[in-house]
Amino acid sequence: MLAILTRFINQKSNKISSAAMIVAFFGLISRLFGLWRDRLLAGQFGAGQELDIYYAAFRIPDLVYNLLIIGAVSSVFIPVFHEYLTKNREDAWKFAGNTLNILFITLIALSAILIFLAPILVYLVAPGFDAAARNLTVNISRILLLSPLLMGISAMAAALLQAFSRFLITSLAPIFYNIGIISGIIFLVPRFGIWGLAYGVILGALFHFLIQVPALFGIGFKFSFGFNFKEVGIIKIIKLWFPRTLGLFAFQINDVIMTAIASLLSSGSITIYNFADNLRWVPIGIVGVAFSTAASDFGDAFCFSQRNCDDSFGHRSIQRAGRTAYGGNFRRFYFWNFRKFVKAAFYPRLFCFS
Repeated sequence: MLAILTRFINQKSNKISSAAMIVAFFGLISRLFGLWRDRLLAGQFGAGQELDIYYAAFRIPDLVYNLLIIGAVSSVFIPVFHEYLTKNREDAWKFAGNTLNILFITLIALSAILIFLAPILVYLVAPGFDAAARNLTVNISRILLLSPLLMGISAMAAALLQAFSRFLITSLAPIFYNIGIISGIIFLVPRFGIWGLAYGVILGALFHFLIQVPALFGIGFKFSFGFNFKEVGIIKIIKLWFPRTLGLFAFQINDVIMTAIASLLSSGSITIYNFADNLRWVPIGIVGVAFSTAASDFGDAFCFSQRNCDDSFGHRSIQRAGRTAYGGNFRRFYFWNFRKFVKAAFYPRLFCFS
């Protein structure tokens, strides 16, 4: 039984369409768990100051995750790793270990700086909070800054698995992340209050990493301890990361500004904004992220294995994703029934409070 489960989890996707369907299916499951998580939050806290504090505290760790981890690891690392992999597998694993070490040390240093600067940053993120709410936000934010450390390592594991077309296990990781947060809501919040929610986030980040560890060693990962900042691949990652991060930075600053504005409005405004934003990401996560993840990894592998690679592969992938996302009934179904989704997710939990 264990052998069958291991083979199932470690199965390799050989086509973009099959990989995209795997990511889309488990992306849907993850989004459903996310809606359940938000419904539990709405039922436990309502749209009030406690959840406002939680979401404001999450903004700083989320900024680190999106700029450094998504910008560098998820978008830039895989094509550079594929370039190493086509030349020499041992060198590829050494490069992966070097990248992991540099990323981990960078995240530790950045988290330490942000922990020290948390009072100033929280004031910028939530200027409408009173002194007591601001102090609680600072303390919770400092705990939540542990999550980028775990998510950074986990993102590296996911990037390596995706480079070997192991999409199933990486698609399960976000589900376990939500399970960790849901566990915190159910078991830790009744005992520790909003602190239990922060502990649940750390637990979810740990689950996100641990679920991928067996498959990571299954593809032959070999950890090597060392730091080489002058390695060609590292320099290439930095050069590719910078323009990518500029685009992400503009997007993330928008969320920071929206949070700051919401903090100046009535209590619960930050919570409602985040619930609405989570609903907005449902179709993007199911369709857009699924095809972009699959097409990107297959495209990197194809282009580095074909010396005369041109843009036709990417064009065909984009056209196929576009037909799936916009040519079918998914978009119309989702947006025509959006009010029903909101009602099913939150009513009467969110809107029936004093």
